[in-house]
Amino acid sequence: MAPKTKEQFEEIRQQSKAAIMEAALELFASKGFSRTSISDIAKAAGISKGLMYNYFESKEQLLHAIVKGAMEEAEGVMLQTMAELSDPKEQLLAIVEGTFQLVKSHEHFWMLLTSLAFQPEISEEIDWIHIHKWESTLEAFKNLLGQLGIEDTEKEGLLMGATLDGIMLHYFFIGEKYPLDEMKTIFINRYCNF
Repeated sequence: MAPKTKEQFEEIRQQSKAAIMEAALELFASKGFSRTSISDIAKAAGISKGLMYNYFESKEQLLHAIVKGAMEEAEGVMLQTMAELSDPKEQLLAIVEGTFQLVKSHEHFWMLLTSLAFQPEISEEIDWIHIHKWESTLEAFKNLLGQLGIEDTEKEGLLMGATLDGIMLHYFFIGEKYPLDEMKTIFINRYCNF
């Protein structure tokens, strides 16, 4: 058997890191951050506790990596939408559609993020990420609303964000019985048809 190349080692490292992050995400979302131990995460990821520290110095650093990665993905979707479409109405519609799709496809992450907001012992760890994401999303909404002729873009943007947050909270708490697709249609009809 030939020794592994540098590229093969890096690929194995990235796969292990992804497995750790996925295991942690599921455990944090189901058990809560405080009740999840490093041992729990290592066991779920199929690695030793000692090896886990080769990837992340602490549970907090792991949480930070999970939140930052998912927020960057969401922001990337928004930026790509803005670059691909020139009509502000189409951009707004695509951002809303993308938001609902991200929530459905990354449900564990968004459930985790929601639960973290109610865990004051760790909220400081991720506050800067929330604030950055909230501010960038509000600015995008304000910019698009301004292009659509809305006068008070700040309040309209805040209202849109609060409505989206409320829909997502209900979806997470009620689960599959919640009419998410119907709520998306109502949201689009109310906020994307200026």
